[in-house]
Amino acid sequence: IIQELESIFRGAGWHVIKVVWGREWDELLARDREGILVHKMDTTLDGEFQKYVVESGGYIREHFFGPDQRLQQLVADKSDQDLARLRRGGHDYRKLYAAYSTAVDLKDAPVVILAKTVKGWTLGSSFAGRNVTHQVKKMSVAELKTFRDLLELPIKDEDISEGIAPYYHPGMDSKEVQYLLARRHALGGFMPERRSPKVTLNLPAKDPYTEFFKGNERPVSTTMAFVALLRNLLKDGVVGKRIVPIIPDEARTFGMESLFSKFKIYSAKGQLYEPVDVATLLPYVEATDGQILEEGITEA
Repeated sequence: IIQELESIFRGAGWHVIKVVWGREWDELLARDREGILVHKMDTTLDGEFQKYVVESGGYIREHFFGPDQRLQQLVADKSDQDLARLRRGGHDYRKLYAAYSTAVDLKDAPVVILAKTVKGWTLGSSFAGRNVTHQVKKMSVAELKTFRDLLELPIKDEDISEGIAPYYHPGMDSKEVQYLLARRHALGGFMPERRSPKVTLNLPAKDPYTEFFKGNERPVSTTMAFVALLRNLLKDGVVGKRIVPIIPDEARTFGMESLFSKFKIYSAKGQLYEPVDVATLLPYVEATDGQILEEGITEA
C-alpha cells in the first residue's frame, strides 16, 4: 500500500516522505551490502507484514528471513526477541520528527508523510495487528495500567480499579495544550471552511427506503441500520454507481464487512495476498473494480 499511495501523491505533484522502518532496522540495512534485505522488504506483501505482527520472533526468522540463506546470516546474531522488536517507522518518534521537520521545510508543493504503523500498537498482544480489535469494547484493568504506564500519564491505580479509563487533561498551561493552541492560531483559528461545487443528481425511487419506513419489532443498532441503508443505495440502479464509500477507519467498526463480497475494496493491483481472515465468512476482498475505498487504517 505504501507504493500505491506514493504513486498517487507523486502523480498529483505532491512531495512524499516515507517513514516505513524503525531505527532497529538501521544496523541490518547498513550491513545489507547487496540490497537483499531492501528487496525482501519491497516485495513482501502488506498482508504478510500484518501476519508477522501477531506472530513470534521465531516465525519472523523462519518466514521473513528464512527463505534466503543470506538473510538468515544477516540476523544470525539476533535473538527471536530482537526480531520481534523490529518496529515500523510510524512508531519511532525520532524518525517521525525527522519526517515532520523535513515536511515543514518544503514550501513549493503539498507534502504527505506515509508512516507505516501497527493498529493497536502498545495495547498488548490481544490488540496489536488483529482485525478483531475494533470489536473489542473494553480493556481489562491490567491492560489499562500497562497502557497508562506506556503513555506516562499521572493516573492513580485506584482511578482505574473498576476498569474504567478516566479522562485526563494536562491543564491549560501545559506545554502540550499551549502548543496545540499556538498551532491553531497559526492556521487562522479553530473553524475550517470548505467550499464545494453543487452537483445535481436524480434521486432514487422509494425502494431503498421501504424497509425503514415500515420498521420492525426487533431492536437494531444505528450502525446496522446505516449499513443496511448504504447497501440498498449501492444496489440502486439510479445512484448506486455514483456512491463510493470512503472509510477513514477500519470497516469492521461499523459492521461494513458485509459489503466486501459484493462491492469489494478498490485496489489498483487487485488482491495480491491471502488475508488473515480468509477462513471467515466475510474476509477482505480487494479488486481492481472495487467500489469501496479504505483510506485510514489500511488493513492491507
